[in-house]
Amino acid sequence: MARLFGFVNISMYHWGIAAGLALVPLIRDGGRGVVSQSVVPGSSKAILLLPEGRSVELGEAAPELDGMIDESRTLSYLDADPAAAQTWHTLKVPRGGEYKFIIADGTTVWLNSDTEIRYPNHFAGDDSRTVELTGEAFFDVAADAARPFIVKTAAMEITVLGTEFNVSAYPSQNNVSTTLVSGSIAATVAGHDVVTMSPGHHLNYDTETRRLEYAEVNTLPYTAWREGKFAFYHESMEVVAGKLARWYDVEIEFESDDLRGITIFGIVSRDEDIDRVLDMIRRARLLDFKRRGNKVRVLPFSE
Repeated sequence: MARLFGFVNISMYHWGIAAGLALVPLIRDGGRGVVSQSVVPGSSKAILLLPEGRSVELGEAAPELDGMIDESRTLSYLDADPAAAQTWHTLKVPRGGEYKFIIADGTTVWLNSDTEIRYPNHFAGDDSRTVELTGEAFFDVAADAARPFIVKTAAMEITVLGTEFNVSAYPSQNNVSTTLVSGSIAATVAGHDVVTMSPGHHLNYDTETRRLEYAEVNTLPYTAWREGKFAFYHESMEVVAGKLARWYDVEIEFESDDLRGITIFGIVSRDEDIDRVLDMIRRARLLDFKRRGNKVRVLPFSE
């Protein structure tokens, strides 16, 4: 994945006070800081579960999969035989991973860390094209006016004809959301009217309060992960911690709940190791971190 800049600027906002900071290669040992044992960024990897019960590990190296790996070493169903029996496949991306693949209709799907998608080897007849998602994915849907493309999550169903959009539906979070980049989609949530979305808009459903919110947004914070970046736009440290935990496959806990609400604004490459990212945040002098192995503790700032 390409880096965004040779250096990164991040601004931290807390109680109306802003502080700028820049990326520096400082990793402290002991005390309340991070420790030197490296935690590397995630990489391209997934596990494909086939209907006969076989599982295949996918990653940088391309396995033999009976013509399902194309010349760019991407899992692709473009050459699937439409006359073959329809079977359902499951693709799982673990924490610390991401994966891109192509389903039979030509739709390209990017899967974020800790995500699972279920889909058929090909779409039979004139029925709709349906996939099931848990986690987060970005879809570039192949246009087909006769067959809508449907993404089903536990709390939201999204119907499209041809478009680009992001869906976030992690079970560990109390919300399901979708962000439309181009085209048009219709989102359905039980107990609410269907919402037909326009490009540049975000729909969020709170599964606890059952509140549905629709707003015009900058789509970058919701889709930057597909381009190899973290883009935090006034996001709470609690949300940021969830994203870092999934990508670096670490456990993050807070010393006190008031630290969860500190908000962050900035862009940083997902290629950076976690110690550099934590040190950048620390230099705003609002938070501190203590890491031992794959466990990170968020603390109040201390000199």
